[in-house]
Amino acid sequence: MRIRVWTFAWLATAALAAGGEAALPKGHPPVKGAGSKGMEAVHKKLRDLEAACTKDPKAVEPRLELGNLYLQFGLTERAVRWLDEAVKLKPDSTGALVLAGHAHAALAQYDAAIELWTKALALDPKSKQLKGWLAEAKQAKEVHTKLAAARAGLEKTPDDGALHLQAGEALARLGEWAEARTHLAKATALLPKDAAAHRLCALILMRLGDMDKAIMELETCTKLDPENKDYRRLLDTARQTRDMHQKIREGKYTTPKSGGAPKAKTEK
Repeated sequence: MRIRVWTFAWLATAALAAGGEAALPKGHPPVKGAGSKGMEAVHKKLRDLEAACTKDPKAVEPRLELGNLYLQFGLTERAVRWLDEAVKLKPDSTGALVLAGHAHAALAQYDAAIELWTKALALDPKSKQLKGWLAEAKQAKEVHTKLAAARAGLEKTPDDGALHLQAGEALARLGEWAEARTHLAKATALLPKDAAAHRLCALILMRLGDMDKAIMELETCTKLDPENKDYRRLLDTARQTRDMHQKIREGKYTTPKSGGAPKAKTEK
């Protein structure tokens, strides 16, 4: 679960405007495709904005733009500094509240993000985007809380299948597929009769492309609960996907010239 971030379109245009390689400042993440002229323009913009902030301690706009630039390049802690200052200077600025919320959310500081976006929503109560971001932040906070609780519990009782299931489910919601798979494998081993655990494990295995093991987990589900239509549907899907992958590897599937789903070659 990742909170989306505001960006200024001009930044991408400036950064990708020229070819060649550019040396990035210390602590700066690599920017793919950014040429030397483009990066020089971005670095100059950063210097000019910081100078403007230093010159005028009460200037809001340069702090907003500077914070957003740092947020764009993944320097989130720097972004938080400038955006928090902007909020203090202009607490009724929806733009400042929104951007600062994104910066805090990117650092998994969901309480701060929720507080900022709640204030922004009070200023703009009809904003569907704000409502969506606020809901995402609340969900992300809940997931991280559950994951932290599961990890703390597993330190004391490492063979607790329910806690491994809780950790696996949280990690799956966060998109951490590999770590989720590890916890869910332990959960199914410790809770062999828990069909829901096997189902979730199967879904992660399908996401990782391990169809054979996913099918095994779903076959276990159908044995534990033969009347469950969802388990049978997922099992059919996994088998069909595995068969399709096999035919693609064998060269028996081709993609139509007009696009669309692959079609099977006709055997002579």
